[in-house]
Amino acid sequence: MALAAVLTPPSAAMPVSAEAVLAELPSDELEVLRAKKLVVLSGGGDSTHVTGLVIFNRPVERVMGLLADTGRAGEFRPELETDRTVETYSDGTLQEEGIRILFTRITYFLRYRVDFAARRITWQLDATHPSQLRRVDGYWELFDMGDDQTLGRFGVQVDVGAVPASLQEYATRRSIPKTMENARRWIDSDGRWHP
Repeated sequence: MALAAVLTPPSAAMPVSAEAVLAELPSDELEVLRAKKLVVLSGGGDSTHVTGLVIFNRPVERVMGLLADTGRAGEFRPELETDRTVETYSDGTLQEEGIRILFTRITYFLRYRVDFAARRITWQLDATHPSQLRRVDGYWELFDMGDDQTLGRFGVQVDVGAVPASLQEYATRRSIPKTMENARRWIDSDGRWHP
């Protein structure tokens, strides 16, 4: 599924339940998800786009509350050297974030939008601030699984711009699965676990 399609509001064609999301998975990916509580979905070789699923051992409302507190991302993302709330809006925040990829420090501003009713959080580069990145778009969509479990669908597209392919690969395919695992552990601990 293309990221642009995923970032649009839910429609009749998009899954609206955990069962519908899980029904779309190939059996090998479903097996990995059930065993490890996380699966990075095959992406057709596009190193800028990563999607995955995470099973959280918390009720959906609590997972949403923790993820919606965007200023706390540094608690489970140790790669963030900067994580500062620049502006707060009725539907989210503007965050200044900074990371280091090998010897390169990258600073960027993300506009987070939080929709509690749809159980959806999206983010993208803020066009009013300079950025060293060409593109960052992402989302979390949450689905109640019952038994105090939540299925999180995650997607992100990162284009670091004019850098070597190895840095692009690191910024997406290598670091994002670790970020997803850290988010799972942090949420399962109710925001107490830190890497």
